[in-house]
Amino acid sequence: MRPAKPENVLMFDYARRRASVGDRMRQAGIDLLFLPISGDLEYLTGIPRREPSFGNVAYRHGWVAGAFLRPGADPVVVLPRMITEFELPGGAAGD
Repeated sequence: MRPAKPENVLMFDYARRRASVGDRMRQAGIDLLFLPISGDLEYLTGIPRREPSFGNVAYRHGWVAGAFLRPGADPVVVLPRMITEFELPGGAAGD
C-alpha cells in the first residue's frame, strides 16, 4: 500500500532554476558564484533561510555559510557545524 500523496504540495524544480542561472553565468563569463544563506540560495537549492526574528544571531564562522554554484555542476554547500546543528530542522547529512 502506497502512502497518500498530498494534493496541495508544490514541487519546485531547483535543478532547472540552477541551470537558468548557469546559462546566465556563462553568458556573463562568470565561472563561480557564492551565495550566502539567503532567499536567493533557498530559491535555487531549497536550503531554508533563517526565520525572521527580533534578534541578530551570529555563529562563529557564519560568514562562510552558503553554497558555491558553477554552471553545469551541483552546488557545493559549506555549512559550519553550529548552523547545521541549530538552524536546519533535520540537521545535515555528512561530516
